[in-house]
Amino acid sequence: MKVNVIENDRLLIRPVVNDDKESFMQIQIENSDLAAAYKDEQFRNYFWETTLNGDDDIYMMIFMKEDGIHVGNCSFQKLNSDSIEIGMDIDKRFQNQGIGTATLILLAEYLRENAPGKRHTIRTKSNNIPCQRMIVKAGGVKVDEGKTSFDSTMEGLIHSLEAHGLPEEAEKSKTVLDSAKGICAFIYEFPS
Repeated sequence: MKVNVIENDRLLIRPVVNDDKESFMQIQIENSDLAAAYKDEQFRNYFWETTLNGDDDIYMMIFMKEDGIHVGNCSFQKLNSDSIEIGMDIDKRFQNQGIGTATLILLAEYLRENAPGKRHTIRTKSNNIPCQRMIVKAGGVKVDEGKTSFDSTMEGLIHSLEAHGLPEEAEKSKTVLDSAKGICAFIYEFPS
């Protein structure tokens, strides 16, 4: 699936381009459990390269149509599967203004029209009540629970550190992973 522009009277969403790196990364730093990783130049370069050139994901930026202000990032992930997952981060300065809900409705409508026959899902942490309310308001229905992307990333990092003979670093990462115990991801689906 190729995306050029997704828009309504309020928002314009377009795929990232190389010049977007700093603005895109700033929102990732503000909203991610892995904020420290996004501050590391090597990780930033690796993540940006996969963001620009991923074959199974499309990363996009969200702008207010009226004034062109960048208010968030979003994505369609797992495009080659039968379930496309929506990802979204709204700049903290623009949260609680209906932008997230409007964006999610627009993305779900786009997928209904352009990826029929596939499931359209989004996940959020079990402790993120405001996001859960927003998803339901946008039409999402809770269908499952699973690991958070943070858990999956940390488990991969721990495995890699152990495989490379770095047990002390692996133990530090296990401590970080253990600090998030009890938090899972709630998975919501948007009816087609």
